[in-house]
Amino acid sequence: MKVRRDRSDVYHDLLETAIKPCRKTRLVYGSNLNFEIIKRYIIELTQAEMLEQEGDFYKTTEKGCKYIDSHKALIKMTESTLPFFGIIPD
Repeated sequence: MKVRRDRSDVYHDLLETAIKPCRKTRLVYGSNLNFEIIKRYIIELTQAEMLEQEGDFYKTTEKGCKYIDSHKALIKMTESTLPFFGIIPD
Protein backbone atom coordinates (compact mmCIF):
# COMPACT_ATOMS: atom_id res chain seq x y z
CA MET A 1 0.00 0.00 0.00
CA LYS A 2 1.34 3.41 -0.96
CA VAL A 3 1.50 6.07 1.70
CA ARG A 4 0.21 9.46 0.61
CA ARG A 5 2.47 12.41 1.19
CA ASP A 6 1.22 15.10 3.48
CA ARG A 7 1.24 18.79 2.60
CA SER A 8 4.60 19.42 4.28
CA ASP A 9 6.26 16.72 2.17
CA VAL A 10 4.83 18.20 -1.03
CA TYR A 11 6.02 21.67 -0.01
CA HIS A 12 9.47 20.23 0.65
CA ASP A 13 9.60 18.50 -2.74
CA LEU A 14 8.52 21.65 -4.60
CA LEU A 15 10.93 23.92 -2.75
CA GLU A 16 13.80 21.47 -3.11
CA THR A 17 13.17 21.27 -6.87
CA ALA A 18 13.13 25.07 -7.19
CA ILE A 19 16.41 25.73 -5.39
CA LYS A 20 17.79 26.23 -8.89
CA PRO A 21 15.38 28.40 -10.90
CA CYS A 22 13.11 26.19 -12.97
CA ARG A 23 9.95 26.23 -15.04
CA LYS A 24 6.61 24.85 -13.93
CA THR A 25 7.24 21.64 -15.91
CA ARG A 26 10.32 20.86 -13.79
CA LEU A 27 8.25 21.48 -10.63
CA VAL A 28 5.65 19.01 -11.89
CA TYR A 29 8.27 16.32 -12.49
CA GLY A 30 10.22 17.06 -9.31
CA SER A 31 7.17 16.93 -7.07
CA ASN A 32 5.37 14.12 -8.92
CA LEU A 33 2.17 16.17 -9.24
CA ASN A 34 0.10 17.20 -12.23
CA PHE A 35 -0.32 20.71 -13.59
CA GLU A 36 -3.77 21.24 -12.08
CA ILE A 37 -2.76 20.26 -8.55
CA ILE A 38 0.53 22.12 -8.61
CA LYS A 39 -1.17 25.46 -9.31
CA ARG A 40 -2.65 25.52 -5.79
CA TYR A 41 0.68 24.70 -4.17
CA ILE A 42 2.49 27.38 -6.19
CA ILE A 43 -0.05 29.97 -5.04
CA GLU A 44 0.27 28.88 -1.39
CA LEU A 45 4.07 28.90 -1.44
CA THR A 46 4.21 32.23 -3.27
CA GLN A 47 1.81 33.85 -0.79
CA ALA A 48 3.92 32.46 2.06
CA GLU A 49 6.99 34.05 0.40
CA MET A 50 8.78 30.70 0.19
CA LEU A 51 8.66 30.59 -3.63
CA GLU A 52 9.03 33.45 -6.08
CA GLN A 53 8.27 33.73 -9.75
CA GLU A 54 10.66 35.49 -12.11
CA GLY A 55 9.10 35.45 -15.57
CA ASP A 56 8.52 31.80 -16.47
CA PHE A 57 10.85 30.58 -13.74
CA TYR A 58 10.23 29.71 -10.09
CA LYS A 59 12.86 29.92 -7.38
CA THR A 60 12.95 29.03 -3.71
CA THR A 61 13.41 32.08 -1.48
CA GLU A 62 15.55 32.31 1.66
CA LYS A 63 12.43 31.62 3.72
CA GLY A 64 11.77 28.54 1.58
CA CYS A 65 15.34 27.32 2.15
CA LYS A 66 14.80 27.62 5.90
CA TYR A 67 11.64 25.55 5.52
CA ILE A 68 13.60 22.84 3.68
CA ASP A 69 16.23 22.74 6.44
CA SER A 70 13.58 22.60 9.18
CA HIS A 71 11.67 19.85 7.39
CA LYS A 72 14.84 17.76 6.99
CA ALA A 73 15.72 18.24 10.67
CA LEU A 74 12.24 17.18 11.75
CA ILE A 75 12.34 14.06 9.58
CA LYS A 76 15.78 13.15 10.91
CA MET A 77 14.68 13.66 14.51
CA THR A 78 11.50 11.64 13.96
CA GLU A 79 13.36 8.76 12.31
CA SER A 80 15.85 8.60 15.16
CA THR A 81 13.16 8.56 17.88
CA LEU A 82 10.70 6.11 16.30
CA PRO A 83 12.71 2.99 17.25
CA PHE A 84 12.69 4.26 20.85
CA PHE A 85 8.89 3.98 20.80
CA GLY A 86 8.98 0.55 19.17
CA ILE A 87 8.03 1.85 15.72
CA ILE A 88 10.15 0.63 12.83
CA PRO A 89 9.92 2.93 9.77
CA ASP A 90 9.64 1.33 6.32
